[in-house]
Amino acid sequence: MAILSNIDIEKEIGLNIAIYPFYKQNLRSASYNLTVSKLAWNLETKQSIYDLNTNKITIVKGSTALIQTNEAVWVSNKVAGTYHSKVGLVSKGLSHIGTTLDPEYIGVSLITVHNYRNRI
Repeated sequence: MAILSNIDIEKEIGLNIAIYPFYKQNLRSASYNLTVSKLAWNLETKQSIYDLNTNKITIVKGSTALIQTNEAVWVSNKVAGTYHSKVGLVSKGLSHIGTTLDPEYIGVSLITVHNYRNRI
């Protein structure tokens, strides 16, 4: 198995990969940056952590959140992948619980994130 470049990913869109909505600016050299939706919950309290007034998600120190992506993804049985955190967020104290994108997956993604530091 090989890592797909941005050129490879673009060639596979519509064949072995579908991302909706697809934003070309989120395509990177060897990845695609999924975006967070307003659907986010504190794992312990089961309460929403999205603030309508500020249009932000707040993960309090020491808590774990579940955050749904805006994008729905489909991959064929020829494609698999992994989810990785952005370095800028990790350096602020966030750590995600890594997972895989299995072949033949279809749907939005639910990302688990833990805040080891202050409010983010």
